Amino acid sequence: MISNRMIQIIKILNDKDAILSGKEICFELGITTRTLRNELNKEKENLKAIGVEIESIHRRGYKLKIVDEEAYYTYLSDSIKDTNLKMKSIPREPDERIHYIIQRLLVSHDYIKAETIADEIYISRSTFDNDLIKVKEKLEYFELEIISKPAFGLKITGSEMRVRSAISLYFYGANTYSEIIVERDKESIYNEISDILLKLMHEHEFRLTDLGFKNLVTHIIITLIRMKDHYYVPQPGNIQDLAQSEAYDLANVLCDQLEIKYKTKLPTSERLYIAMHLTGKESSQHIKTNKISFEENDRLFKEIFMYIEENYNMNLAHDLDLYTALSLHFKPMKNRLEYGLRIENPLLATIKLEQNLAFEIAVGVAFIISKHWGFTISEEEIGYIALHIALSIENFQEQSSKKNVLIVCATGVGSSQILYHKVKQQFGQSIDKLDVSELYALDTMNLDDYDLILSTVPIHQQVSIPMIEVNYFLNSDDVKGISGLLKGDEDNFDFIEDYFSKDLFFTDLKGTDSKQIIKEMCSRIETVKPLPKSFEKSVLKREKYASTEFGNQIAMPHPMEAITSSTFVAIGVLEKPIIWKENYVKFVLLMSVSKNKNESLSLFHEVLSALALDSKAMLEFSKTPTLETLKAILYSLAQDEQANDIDRLFK
Repeated sequence: MISNRMIQIIKILNDKDAILSGKEICFELGITTRTLRNELNKEKENLKAIGVEIESIHRRGYKLKIVDEEAYYTYLSDSIKDTNLKMKSIPREPDERIHYIIQRLLVSHDYIKAETIADEIYISRSTFDNDLIKVKEKLEYFELEIISKPAFGLKITGSEMRVRSAISLYFYGANTYSEIIVERDKESIYNEISDILLKLMHEHEFRLTDLGFKNLVTHIIITLIRMKDHYYVPQPGNIQDLAQSEAYDLANVLCDQLEIKYKTKLPTSERLYIAMHLTGKESSQHIKTNKISFEENDRLFKEIFMYIEENYNMNLAHDLDLYTALSLHFKPMKNRLEYGLRIENPLLATIKLEQNLAFEIAVGVAFIISKHWGFTISEEEIGYIALHIALSIENFQEQSSKKNVLIVCATGVGSSQILYHKVKQQFGQSIDKLDVSELYALDTMNLDDYDLILSTVPIHQQVSIPMIEVNYFLNSDDVKGISGLLKGDEDNFDFIEDYFSKDLFFTDLKGTDSKQIIKEMCSRIETVKPLPKSFEKSVLKREKYASTEFGNQIAMPHPMEAITSSTFVAIGVLEKPIIWKENYVKFVLLMSVSKNKNESLSLFHEVLSALALDSKAMLEFSKTPTLETLKAILYSLAQDEQANDIDRLFK
């Protein structure tokens, strides 16, 4: 029987109908020239049986020669057509291959040879070995390992709960299912279990998040399939609280109905496993306040809010909504961590891009939580924490950015009231206190209570706060001037010149992975400016906790906390993109934020987030990778962000 790889070689030569060099064929198949030669030698007799030869032409390459047309075309109709249909589902991209290999290993009940999988997806053994490195990294997330046994092959090893978590992601993620694992109608069984669960939740007044509901149904399907193959989760330890919980009561009723429906037997360990999922996916709206011990979180929250204030100059400790939201979120999250349950977060990539500052704060918060609870917090969990923090930041910035304004008029009350209402109408969202004073009374007022003076007449005396002369009816120049002063430092684009410098712009980096690049950039930065001894270690620690790669081939590594005396950004432009963690990266922006609490960095963060989202801007930078090009792009993005803020101001 002819090999799958030989079928591909025949197809390539047949389709091209020309002499092809060995390199051209190898490129198409992702194999080495040595593998090609071995394949041709091994399959010589099989090729004769189907009426063809592959002729080797000296210094030119290979050509398909048909020696028995009847035998060849019979073979084509019987084999190649079927192969073409199969080839439509063969993974081509590296991430697709990695996904396939993980799936193949997860459902294999015994060892499987590397060569078998490589042949199935038409890749060389060396390509498979490279992909296997990434496969092992992916499985580390689930605490699963791949063991190798000579002459037998590869096999995944780890706890049954971890295997099921991996199956959930790699077979059921993003509403996709695989014929490898589900034998009967997928939609039918999903709907059947959903109906049973939904009815019971209503009867027991138990609420799950939408995503939690979907994931629980998925895990029940996986449970039934794994039990059919005689794979069971072990009895968990320390189950006293779980066995007495509302979730366990619901799980028992649910399992009773599943046993009747699917003619199976769910042991206590599986019932507890489903109860674990119920507690881990419980909606915060269902958790009653009396189920939360706010006191037990006091020390944790004190450290969290102190960290945010010290590193990001934001006092969120008085935000009761944030305190309550996190307290409610932490209870099911702690259950998930205790039971080793993994959570899906379909919004993660969007959160990291569009709520970059909140995500960075959440990384530090997660590190504090891990110290208190003793668990490592996943990126998916960090993403959900970031959503709560993002809302608090928005409220904080809205309140802290509001100004106290004094209107000074030299005419009567009527005209001063016109200006008062105009200002309030245009800028009410940015003003906390708005007062009116006559010019003659200015000397008697305490101007320390105000941030800005708007005057309809010239003020010749010295004042300690910004002042702008305006018309009673506010023309367009007045509006622009007032908005600039109200926004204060936020409109200051000086950070582009201050934080980006020529001596921190590198185009000759030699590293071939993220760790090497970070080490090299830290070393180069230190030749320009002094760095704390812990700087490189802190950057690598942050990277290990959650990858800093973004879209548009950008990575933005940085220390875990603010540790330098000044803010700066070092730019690395790589000659060839490298795989950072999941994606290719060509542009590295290694950032460090100053310990100076008085520094305003909101626009800085907004602009860097906008850069990671703007593919057109990065294409422009890629064509002309100079500091001048980057600064021009940053100025443009900063102006856009400013314009967007002004638009929001007037809404």
